[in-house]
Amino acid sequence: MDGLCDEPRPGAPRKITDEQVEAVVVATLERAPADATHWSTRTMAEHAGVGKDTVARIWRARNLRPWRVDTFKLSNDPQFIDKVRDIVGLYLDPPEKALVLLRRGVHKNLQTLERDIRDWIRRWNDNPRPFTWTKTADEIRTTRRIS
Repeated sequence: MDGLCDEPRPGAPRKITDEQVEAVVVATLERAPADATHWSTRTMAEHAGVGKDTVARIWRARNLRPWRVDTFKLSNDPQFIDKVRDIVGLYLDPPEKALVLLRRGVHKNLQTLERDIRDWIRRWNDNPRPFTWTKTADEIRTTRRIS
């Protein structure tokens, strides 16, 4: 019977518990962060109290991709493609002093939209990062199979 026991394994001992792994997986699948539509490795790491690389390994091992949307909801607006081109044009060649806010979300009224914009600006100013738009409207349309 002694031969059936596990021998010590090489390498550093595991630092993350099964409970921590389960907490990351459950939060990923069942909750969204308060200030976003999906988790990033950094937001989940902060939420779960583990490192971002640990979160990435847990997600990779379980094929979890919270940033991916399974379906693309196509508008039935007959002017949809023209509107996409207009919006992408603003990203590619913005007017002077333009402000674009790049986060997904749903707002039920003007007050929640304004509150979320102010919250986003406050958080962004804590850790600002440059963003460069790279795709044209036609590239987006081709990628998303929008006709």
